Formats: sequence, structure tokens, C-alpha cells
Amino acid sequence: MLHVGDDPALDVAGAHSAGLRTAWLNRHAATWNDTAFEPDLELRDLGELARWVERHAA
Repeated sequence: MLHVGDDPALDVAGAHSAGLRTAWLNRHAATWNDTAFEPDLELRDLGELARWVERHAA
């Protein structure tokens, strides 16, 4: 399972805390500020997510 979200604190940190793999939807090229962990993926838009899924589909 991969949780995709655009809010670092509410989406990504929450999913990480629950033990999920995370993808940060970073549409504005922000800097990741959490030093405790990093998202498994950082994506610019949902198109990039679709291309990632196509490349990694089993």
C-alpha cells in the first residue's frame, strides 16, 4: 500500500506513523523539513504518480 498526500504533517507523517509507505505530492517544489523521516516517493503531480505506477506494476 502507498499513501499519497500533499500535506507533510497530516498526510505523509500520519501515514508513516501508521506504518504505510508514503508519497508526498509536492506540487510547489517545497523543501521537506522533517528530519525524523523522508517520504518513500516525492512527486510533482498525479501524472508522475501514474507513470511511476505503470513502471512498477507487476
